[in-house]
Amino acid sequence: MINYLDICCINFPLNTDCVTMSGGEKHRVFIAICLSFMPIVLMLDEPTSALDDQNANTLINNIKTFCTHHSITLIIVCHNKSIAEKFADNIVNL
Repeated sequence: MINYLDICCINFPLNTDCVTMSGGEKHRVFIAICLSFMPIVLMLDEPTSALDDQNANTLINNIKTFCTHHSITLIIVCHNKSIAEKFADNIVNL
């Protein structure tokens, strides 16, 4: 069984009231939900914007590994150049 919460670095109970969650926590819950749909393409807009560098790196690494393993095309809009350079197979600069 795949633990989507672990992939998205969610370390709190599922019955946690969303009112008490930070913006970054809510964002990661939504990403976990999207991963559970096993899409063909996953497009994320600034998935690490509310995270510190360590959590951002862990999250993107986990998502990329998951998507690669399940042949999911991953497209990320990211303003963090270091994240893009570290994890991207291809970069489009606009």
